Amino acid sequence: RLGYQSLFDSADLWVPRYGRLECGCFQPKQTQVAVPPEAIQGRLGLVAVEVSEQLDRAQLLGYLPATSELPMVVQRQGLRSLDELLALCSTPPLTRLAAWLNEEFEAMWQPLADLLQQSEPALAMRSTDTIQRAQQLPWAILALQLQPLHNSEMNNPETYQLGLSLHPLPNQAALPGDLTLTVFNETGEVFRELKTRAGDALLRYTLHAQRQEQFTVAIALAEEDYQLAFTL
Repeated sequence: RLGYQSLFDSADLWVPRYGRLECGCFQPKQTQVAVPPEAIQGRLGLVAVEVSEQLDRAQLLGYLPATSELPMVVQRQGLRSLDELLALCSTPPLTRLAAWLNEEFEAMWQPLADLLQQSEPALAMRSTDTIQRAQQLPWAILALQLQPLHNSEMNNPETYQLGLSLHPLPNQAALPGDLTLTVFNETGEVFRELKTRAGDALLRYTLHAQRQEQFTVAIALAEEDYQLAFTL
């Protein structure tokens, strides 16, 4: 019985090119399932599965997106169609950086200090108008800094500096070798490509972007990659 009950504890699932989903198991006729507090933040949504009492059949019930964070209790009747999840996973997740200026962040983007498991003073000093968020990938932590450029020489006053950086996972001293970061412009052409070497503890790249501009970032290792689309 204990083994049966442990099956219904939630767990997370990594979906390549998309992010991390929480998994919640329903017993037959169960109308709701609790989500542990540690699973609330940093998830893109939840996939619900019903498993038979004999543990010989499983049925996908539906999907629940996390607009800001998952609820503590997921209702069966509140689940949405899996077609919505499939459509979402068919394209890179879009991050709207303009919303960051209003302190509105997608669930996948967390404070960098939280993911690095460090206190804020241990991180590099940043300007007071710099916004920084990060998300954990299977091989590294991707951080992004957004800062308006107050430069009278700029032709467009709505120009922003974007800092992309890759950091080792909390239990790792260095990044994997041959980890590639590629930036594509809005037409899909390669704008910049960087690759780590063995022992690198940081990979960083800075670019400038204007409002309404779009670009895509891909992080790849061997034959696996993760893509994110951005619009400012």
